[in-house]
Amino acid sequence: MYDPVDILLTLVQGEDGIKWAESQFGWTSDSGNVCNWDGINCDPADGETIVGIKISSSDFTGTITSEIGKLTSLLEFSIPQNKVHGTIPQALANLPHLEKINLSDNELTGTFSTFKSPKIVTFNLSKNNLCGTLPSDIGMLHDLMVEFDVTGNKLQGTIPDSFRFMTALKALSLSTNEFSGTIPDSLGYCRVLSYLYLDHNFLMGTIPVNLAKLGPSVKELWLQENLLSGTVPAAVAELKNMFNFYVDGNKFTGTVPKELCRKELNDDFFKGVEKSERDYCESVACPMGFVAEDGIYPCHECPSKYFNPYLGGRIGHCVDMEQHDILHVLYNDMGGKHWKDISLEWNPENDYYCAYTGVTCDNNNNIIGINLKNKKLTGTIPEVIGFLRFLEHLDLSDNELTGYLPSDLRWTPLETLDISGNKLKGIVPPILCRQAGINGNGDGGKFDCGLIACPIGHYSPTGVSKLNEQCLSCDGDAPYLGSKVCSKSNGKYPSKHSVWGNTSSATKSGERSFETSTIAFISIIAGFALLLHAYRSYRRITREERARLYQDVLEDVEDVDMEERFEIS
Repeated sequence: MYDPVDILLTLVQGEDGIKWAESQFGWTSDSGNVCNWDGINCDPADGETIVGIKISSSDFTGTITSEIGKLTSLLEFSIPQNKVHGTIPQALANLPHLEKINLSDNELTGTFSTFKSPKIVTFNLSKNNLCGTLPSDIGMLHDLMVEFDVTGNKLQGTIPDSFRFMTALKALSLSTNEFSGTIPDSLGYCRVLSYLYLDHNFLMGTIPVNLAKLGPSVKELWLQENLLSGTVPAAVAELKNMFNFYVDGNKFTGTVPKELCRKELNDDFFKGVEKSERDYCESVACPMGFVAEDGIYPCHECPSKYFNPYLGGRIGHCVDMEQHDILHVLYNDMGGKHWKDISLEWNPENDYYCAYTGVTCDNNNNIIGINLKNKKLTGTIPEVIGFLRFLEHLDLSDNELTGYLPSDLRWTPLETLDISGNKLKGIVPPILCRQAGINGNGDGGKFDCGLIACPIGHYSPTGVSKLNEQCLSCDGDAPYLGSKVCSKSNGKYPSKHSVWGNTSSATKSGERSFETSTIAFISIIAGFALLLHAYRSYRRITREERARLYQDVLEDVEDVDMEERFEIS
């Protein structure tokens, strides 16, 4: 039989722990019944079984010990806004009856832990330093979930399709992580979802029209600061009770649907602004050809020779369309000072860029080819590379590039593209998977992401799928786009399982949502009047204030019954 006093006192660690314990009632070995200690809730039926540990905002410092897992009757473990460090012990995650877990705003590290209890209603691990991925079956494991929040960590991978099974889910918060892939269509089946926060990630593809099926429950939809493309679907306007819809900082084209240009939408972002003065479409996103500090009203037109092709200003500034200047962005972003085998440096003082090593031009000095294969490139592929309007051939293979493949390459007339043999993450942008011409994509009506790069978990000797060289599933380690080897088998023993190289494989990388939307082609925007200085007296809510509003919302959806259940009498 475990002594609950001994178990709880394992949380008191070092001088900081002793100092904390001295500021609390109880928390010593001679303090009597633990049910009277600060932060400890017991079952009222017997007055001795610990069912809740609630230590909030009290400068608690230490780690979560495995001994807590011995309190098998725990229903709640909440220690938010403290200085908890270390990892989440599996013994805690294995507790069978947990209904509420809140470890938010601490200093936890390690990978995401899979909690075993099927009864969890509120789950909050936000504002920590957790990494890893979410389990693919998380929705099936926790189908009673009402609030799920992992905002502000370092989680990667895709958003699990199984969230659809959380039929009671009211708030899903995945903001400010490193999630990639596409937004699952299946989120549209979470019919009571009111608050969906996916902002500040690396999500690609389009906004699923299925989100419009969420219906009147939706109040906030945050998609800003991702890599989303396509157009903003007018069907989203059917969410009549939605009062905040943020899409700035993506790669959307076209226009904001008129149905979304209503004064109630994003209204709290414009405190003090006369409604009669505000452009309600620009309250959603600045139009193409315009920019703004936060991607929304007031918007300013790009000057001559500059352009911004995206709604809400993904790049954050108007793009310098000069080829010479774009090359030097590439040079700086891809570690040009350390490139090898460069006979003629990419010197910004040398205006004759057609002579740069690896650059090919046509007779009109238009850049049609860049070949920097195996030149020791590092850093990321800059988005502005997509604004080389005559580029037909791009080879960046066999380097050390990281980050994501930019969908901006859609604007180039590329015929060949090779990014294999790097350390790129995520997926091939779905809009590129439907770009005819790249590496033969679209020939005979066949579109395949594998023709651009083998997906993560697959490989081929060339890093792409070809007629006689398809991308093979790797039982070992192929963690990057365009992998040429499978480390476990050293490239010699491919998996017996799936082969990547057909239209259905494109669907696996998120094409289903793409097929329901229209690709909007770029056109130079003219005739927009430049907003003058008449609106300078406005006050907008900052992104920090957005975050505070967001926290208030999550507190509103806490399970009141549970709070009453664990209230200390």
